Amino acid sequence: MHFNRNSTHIYVESGNVKAYGAEFFNAKTLLAIRRPESIVLFDRNTLANNGVGISALVSTSNISIGPDNLNLTDKQGESLSSGELKIPELISNEFLTLPSNGEVFAVKGSAGLRYLGGGWAGRAITLIFRDAVTVYSGESRNSLFVGNGGKFQASRNAVLVLVYDGAHWIQVAGADARPAVMPQAMVATLPACSKSSIGSTYMVTDATSPQYAKPLTGGGTTTVPAVCDGAKWTAH
Repeated sequence: MHFNRNSTHIYVESGNVKAYGAEFFNAKTLLAIRRPESIVLFDRNTLANNGVGISALVSTSNISIGPDNLNLTDKQGESLSSGELKIPELISNEFLTLPSNGEVFAVKGSAGLRYLGGGWAGRAITLIFRDAVTVYSGESRNSLFVGNGGKFQASRNAVLVLVYDGAHWIQVAGADARPAVMPQAMVATLPACSKSSIGSTYMVTDATSPQYAKPLTGGGTTTVPAVCDGAKWTAH
């Protein structure tokens, strides 16, 4: 599809727009969005001599601009978007569900993150944390695998890149998300495990023949993570 010499090539008054593989030439405004609920997907297009690119006339996080657009008249310092375009913002929770569209998400709040819904095999996402958050690894479906199976204490503005393998989210990269140092103890010196301490972790240094999710016995030489399940310390 070819667009040439219009004041505005596409004006999104309502509904959704997917622009792939089109040509947009000689316009004052390439595309304008008037409503925040409208979803716009824009990628693999060829552009030339447009005054304003994609203009968000309202605050919206529903615009996805892909990496494969080709601007034949690109100028230094020029941006393809203008206005109140922002990335989708999610509230941190133990189980966080992702929207089906989008690749980069801001995460607000301090609740620990363990699971992500909304994945499919090969989906890659980037999380930008607006607040300090603990990101945990897990074994069950939709759980995260970060820090080589440990956990990350993500500081404010930390970035975490994850890819879904069909069952779990695997860490690909992370910036300023430092692994939390797990405290060490012998089995006999572990603190009491109760409902108020579910999820607490220690690195036990004297386990004997530990088995996953089974109670720990001390007096051995094996080092293994211990997790409180609300009633007892178990090997992980």
